[in-house]
Amino acid sequence: MEYFRNSLHLKSKSTITRKSFHYNYSETKIVTIDFDIVQVSGKKLVQNITMTSNWRSYIAKHPELALDDHGKFGFYVDGTYIWNGDYQQMIKRIIQIVDETEDGIDKSLLSVPIWTDIHSKRRDDSS
Repeated sequence: MEYFRNSLHLKSKSTITRKSFHYNYSETKIVTIDFDIVQVSGKKLVQNITMTSNWRSYIAKHPELALDDHGKFGFYVDGTYIWNGDYQQMIKRIIQIVDETEDGIDKSLLSVPIWTDIHSKRRDDSS
C-alpha cells in the first residue's frame, strides 16, 4: 500500500463513488458512516468521511483516515489521533468496501492521508 499526506498536489482526481454503511452497537444504537472513494493517479483515496449517530452525544463528525508512526489506522480529528476498538472496526469495514469496489483500478493500492511525517509504506497483499 502507498499512503499520501495530501492528495491536493496529485493530478487526475475524479470521484468514483459515495459509499455508506451502518455500524451497530445494538439494535437501536447505530452509527452511519458515509465516505467518498476518489481515484487519484490510478490509486484509491478515501475522503469526505462523515459519521452520524442516533444515540452518541459525541462522535467524530468528519474524521480523516490516518496512520500513526507504527502503521496502525485511526481517525485524525481536530488535531487529535483517535484509535479505539470501535473505530478500528469501522476502519476495517471502510478498507473492505474500498477493496471490493469494482472500478478498474489496482485494488491492492489504497491511498489515505496520514498525519505523521510524509513517507511511503508498501504492503504486499500476495500472502
